[in-house]
Amino acid sequence: MTAKEELRKEAKRLLELIKQFHPNLKEASLSTYQSRILRLMGLLPDGEKNLLNSLINTEEVKKRLDEVETKTSRKDLTAMVLMLNKLNGGNPALQEKLNKSYKDYFDKLQNNIMIKVSKQEKTEKEKKNWVSWSKLERLVGSWRKKWSRDKTQMNMLKSVIAGLYFSSDLLPPRRGIYRTFLYIPDWDKGKKPNDMNYYWKGGFYFNDTKDGKKLVIQIKDKRAKIIGLIKRYRERYNQTKWLLVTPKHQLRMSQGYFNDILHQVTAPAGKGIGIDLIRKIYINEKVKGKSIYEQKKIAKLMGHSLSTNQLYYQKIDSEEESLEPDDVSR
Repeated sequence: MTAKEELRKEAKRLLELIKQFHPNLKEASLSTYQSRILRLMGLLPDGEKNLLNSLINTEEVKKRLDEVETKTSRKDLTAMVLMLNKLNGGNPALQEKLNKSYKDYFDKLQNNIMIKVSKQEKTEKEKKNWVSWSKLERLVGSWRKKWSRDKTQMNMLKSVIAGLYFSSDLLPPRRGIYRTFLYIPDWDKGKKPNDMNYYWKGGFYFNDTKDGKKLVIQIKDKRAKIIGLIKRYRERYNQTKWLLVTPKHQLRMSQGYFNDILHQVTAPAGKGIGIDLIRKIYINEKVKGKSIYEQKKIAKLMGHSLSTNQLYYQKIDSEEESLEPDDVSR
């Protein structure tokens, strides 16, 4: 067994332990936890294979967390550490001490992030990679044209993904959730799953989400580009139960694979344009300035609250003037 296979086996074992403590976790959450566990294991000292044992050395773990590029990633990984620490049985006093040490580290990170987020300024990376929403919308047509010139499954897949993310009047950009969707044929009149996401007759049924809220986005116009793209993709390349699959092996996509493909889709528009930046660009160019009612409606379709929309996604350039509290009533 290779070192990479051993790490994956250990990550799977830890995930099973987490499921015992939290049996009602959604599939989307479990996928996120698995990614974070693997990321944490990548931070271990060379030769160390037992993640739970390594958590006892809090200063070493925090030192390695400090090396993670962004505060948000550090916060997410620390939250995972706190969850894993509960799996570490044995001395209750030691467990409480470890928990306090990591909780203090987490709270400090959270506070620093909130201070920065509250300023709503674009990061240097966001300024560098920011493009207009209209430029992203044009990717739908450009990938369709590319497929018409070079009819490969990968080009068609990229056309579909472009349609899912940049058909803004129909589908505000969600996170990487479409990789989890089942495809149910139009003719299927049977009972539909209420615990899985699926596509059926132009409708996107969101049943397995992190917040547990169910949602249906129904595209009534059968001439809509995304409907045609999905139909053509299914007829030519994909007869599996999944809406989207890997071209080579016809398997459901992992989160990492989906993110890689999405970056390839957006590459003609600019570098470093992933899901988070897509959502920020959309909110700032298509949502900001609309009525509160419209903003709430769009926030729901995007899978978060209005406050999240306003706090995390709406951005200003540092040189722009932002409203002070006393200015709000003007």
